Amino acid sequence: MELRLGGNIKRMRKDRSLTQEELADALGVTTGAVYKWESGLSVPELTMIVKLADYFEVSVDVLLGYEKIDRRREEIAQKIYRFIGAKDRSGIEEAERALLKYPNDYGIIKATATICATFGTEEKDHDLIRRSIALFEKALTLIPADEDPRFGELAIRGNIATLYYSLDDVERAIRILKENNEAGVFNTEIGSMLSLSRDRNDESKRYLLNGLWQTNSRLINMAFGLICLYRNVGDMEKVKEVSEWILNYIGSLRDTENVCYADKISSAYLVCLSYAVYRLKGEEEGRSYLMKAKETAERFDAAPDYNFPTRLFSNVESGSSYDILGRTASESVETVLELIKDKKFTALWKKVNA
Repeated sequence: MELRLGGNIKRMRKDRSLTQEELADALGVTTGAVYKWESGLSVPELTMIVKLADYFEVSVDVLLGYEKIDRRREEIAQKIYRFIGAKDRSGIEEAERALLKYPNDYGIIKATATICATFGTEEKDHDLIRRSIALFEKALTLIPADEDPRFGELAIRGNIATLYYSLDDVERAIRILKENNEAGVFNTEIGSMLSLSRDRNDESKRYLLNGLWQTNSRLINMAFGLICLYRNVGDMEKVKEVSEWILNYIGSLRDTENVCYADKISSAYLVCLSYAVYRLKGEEEGRSYLMKAKETAERFDAAPDYNFPTRLFSNVESGSSYDILGRTASESVETVLELIKDKKFTALWKKVNA
């Protein structure tokens, strides 16, 4: 068993950008007391530990940093997830039995909530769905400070909203998502739910459009990351494949032949495609794609338009979201060349660009 009370007080204080003096004032103690707690020179009284846990909005166990290796609980939680994967409904009974033994274990509560949600939504069993909601809400009060954010508060609240949606309580589901829509993480879900109400089309469109641009931005960034990854391991076939895919995707979205932001993005990916072809088939074929990248970049830079009209939304001005490579298309091309770091290929670009 290991207790990390002092270190946890210090970490949680810093997480909230508090000085020792500010924490002391909030708790009604001296700055020296806080210093001694964090240094391990003294331990707060029990009532103060409870007060600290309440102040930091964590359980006492989490504040204490109580750790006891309990493979049994981990194994039980993993077994519940295996029941889900196997579509074995008997796992619900086993999960409930585990809860009787470990009523406040975050991992088991979350696993039980998940299995109830899985079978509840599949079977339209409202009792199971409500049971899942109750368990997820309990899990919210027990999230460990070091919990993987993929399974933290935001994910749980998203699950709860989805479950209310399954109960046909659409308004409550939308409200929960809106209240927790940090960085627009639930834009797509909110827009989709709003679209079910025929009198809320404008609001639905706004959320869906924002969701579309977030998705596009992630796809574009992901493609560039994959290209860099495959270039690092020397898999030029994959570099070519990803480059062609993202260029086709961008082309499938655009709804205009006029210059738009799609041209700026495409110029950078044409360089990636050119490099892959250059490495796979030689200088001559690689040059043809470089020429296309040059022409596309020059076309954009001559009359830059950072809007991106798409086929999915007509008459909507779209803000750009992917300028990390450079302000202009030519700067984007140069940045890609610097990232590729191939002297011979860069020399070929200089010939093409002469």
